[in-house]
Amino acid sequence: MKKFLFLAVAVLLVGTTVTSCKGKSESDKLNDSIAEALGNFMGTNLKASFQFMPERFQNTDKDQLLRGLTTIVNMDTTKADQSYIQGLQMGMQVYQQLGQLQVQGVNIDRKVFLNELKKVIDSKDTLDMAKMDKYMQEAQTKLMGMVEKAVKAKGTENGEAGKKYIEEQMKNDKAFKKTKSGIAYKVVKEGNGTNFADDDIVNVAYEGKHIDGRVFDTSNGKEVPFSMKGVVPGFSEVLKLMKPGSKVIAIIPGNMAYKDQGDGQKIGPNETLVFEITAGQAKKAPAPTTPAPMPGRPVPAQAQPAQAQPAPAQGK
Repeated sequence: MKKFLFLAVAVLLVGTTVTSCKGKSESDKLNDSIAEALGNFMGTNLKASFQFMPERFQNTDKDQLLRGLTTIVNMDTTKADQSYIQGLQMGMQVYQQLGQLQVQGVNIDRKVFLNELKKVIDSKDTLDMAKMDKYMQEAQTKLMGMVEKAVKAKGTENGEAGKKYIEEQMKNDKAFKKTKSGIAYKVVKEGNGTNFADDDIVNVAYEGKHIDGRVFDTSNGKEVPFSMKGVVPGFSEVLKLMKPGSKVIAIIPGNMAYKDQGDGQKIGPNETLVFEITAGQAKKAPAPTTPAPMPGRPVPAQAQPAQAQPAPAQGK
């Protein structure tokens, strides 16, 4: 993919003809041709991302994306605008942090946040450098305590919502069964052969949803190899109920998924998740040379880390 794109830029720049534009100098014409070639190249790159990585861009509004890109590109590169660009860069970092907090159940009022930030910056008070370390440590400790309290409250809320959802699904569809750990599952299609085991690497096509139906991850119908020890405990437990060729809908409560903290990206604390899983063939995993990674979101077997650590989140 990358190789193709690098080759593409070479072809675009070498093969570009000078744009005909009456009244422009040869230098301006060449600059216009380069601008056209660069726009074509970057547009092709972006379009390829939409086409070949649909799971990453499934919620992207192209018009809004172009709006944001156009806003930045049309800025002057003057000294005055550099401060504005600085603010935009900082704003993007804050935006991401606020988004992560929102997933954890901390809904920040943007207006309150910005008012307080501006009040501190505009204040005439002089900061005491000697006291800064102590102040920042105390402020951070206080802030983290408040966040933890909010996350815990959201976890309790998510747990109750998940419990209610499982009860409703089992009441409305008698095909659902429940494991001792609290996972509700429904066999859509029976498989053949023997059930998968702890030391298997299983080829799986899957889709993961929140209980409100929003998709947070999908393999887009393609099978992905997963190690039984490289997925959240509930996912592994469901796979051990399955055989090659089987299809199951599983509702996994938070304590068997991402537990009290969620994944910090798309899955909230103690959130109940719904998976549609179709199992293919499996093979035995090689003997481990390092401790097994901690349970996390389903991770392709070939992409697992060399040392024990939380499994990285995929774009679900």
